[in-house]
Amino acid sequence: MDPLDRLVPYYRAFQRLPFIARRMIYVAFFMACFVIGVKTGKYSVELGSSFLIAAWFGIVWSTGLWRLWKPLLIILAIVLRTQF
Repeated sequence: MDPLDRLVPYYRAFQRLPFIARRMIYVAFFMACFVIGVKTGKYSVELGSSFLIAAWFGIVWSTGLWRLWKPLLIILAIVLRTQF
């Protein structure tokens, strides 16, 4: 049996959850990544910063905040394009 075949029932069960429940699980996972990044940051800056960046992008995506940042990023791209 393929290892991915064992994961299919869990994936299907996860997809049956309501949208809000899935997003809350994502937020909890990315908050755990944030905590791991903070804890490992004092031992290895590269590893800690990797976790923190992944957590930041994941939290912004899973909470829907990227929709608020999108207009600001477009304005920033226009400003940077006109200056360089």
